[in-house]
Amino acid sequence: MTRRGSFGWPSLFSGLSLLGAIVYFVVELVIYSRSFVVMPAGLSLGEVPVGGLTESAALEQLVTAYNAPIELRYLDQVILLEPAVVSFQVNTSVMLPEANQFRTNASFWNGFWGFLWLQPGQVRNVPLRATHSPERLHAFLEDVAARYDRPGSPPRAEFPRLSPNRPAAPPVPPSRRPGRRRHPALG
Repeated sequence: MTRRGSFGWPSLFSGLSLLGAIVYFVVELVIYSRSFVVMPAGLSLGEVPVGGLTESAALEQLVTAYNAPIELRYLDQVILLEPAVVSFQVNTSVMLPEANQFRTNASFWNGFWGFLWLQPGQVRNVPLRATHSPERLHAFLEDVAARYDRPGSPPRAEFPRLSPNRPAAPPVPPSRRPGRRRHPALG
């Protein structure tokens, strides 16, 4: 005899599974919505990766990367160029809204679905927007050239010295030089 109105193990398991799924969905939804506080994964500003950083940390990393000295090699010398010398400035006021556009253009629910399935975000790069002073750069390069250029030397021919014990090799006939072939009609 079975009792009507009593819950069995299958019903209890189904109810707990449904409750667990709802809790999991809400937790994942909260985690995904918090990801909008940081830059999207795979985002680069001027080839500097900033995915997962807050806006202020992303700007700091971008400015730090482009304010580092540039290593120039001229002849056998290494010359450091400080970006401030040529008035180099990253235009973050244009780059940041462009980066935020990637975050706001995506559909929330499509992005959440991809988040649930652990799909990686698209790799995107906001191109570098920067300014510099061509006059100051030209003046810097002129200064480098004045300090490091060497005067030219007159041309001279160098011949290998032959040792007295070793005779010179006989000249190779043109028909036997590497890369040359005789035409079959010439015999």
